Amino acid sequence: MLAAVVSLIVGGIAFAAPASADVKSSAVSPAFVLHNDCRHSDQGFGGDLCVHWDVNLKGSFLAYPLNIPDYRSGAPGGGAWKFGHNDNGKGAGQGVYHNAASADNFATNQDAVVCSGANYGGTCVVVPKNWHVDSLGPVANNNVSQLWP
Repeated sequence: MLAAVVSLIVGGIAFAAPASADVKSSAVSPAFVLHNDCRHSDQGFGGDLCVHWDVNLKGSFLAYPLNIPDYRSGAPGGGAWKFGHNDNGKGAGQGVYHNAASADNFATNQDAVVCSGANYGGTCVVVPKNWHVDSLGPVANNNVSQLWP
């Protein structure tokens, strides 16, 4: 269980919310395989969070249904998380750390957050369930982790 308090930004209003026990584990299931699209259902994980290299859901993206405590490490196969899917090549192959500008939440039953600090710390922006944010605002190009609180 996380003891830290995560600061969330919703509609320009900051508030504090406890970072509860992880609903979606950051451990990768042996059956989980990274894929080339964002999905509402991802092998029982409940949907992907897709972070995009550019604003307005443009550019390359990372589609992943679990918590990532630090984009700098822990990717399947080791190393940093990278934008592996592309839209005209923009951002393809670059690290997600400090490079995501917008996000889509394909989970139909759970909000997600993208945070400026490792282990879900710092300022976090809510990506509402089954919705998107055209700009990650205060954490656009200043992102380090993603959480399903």
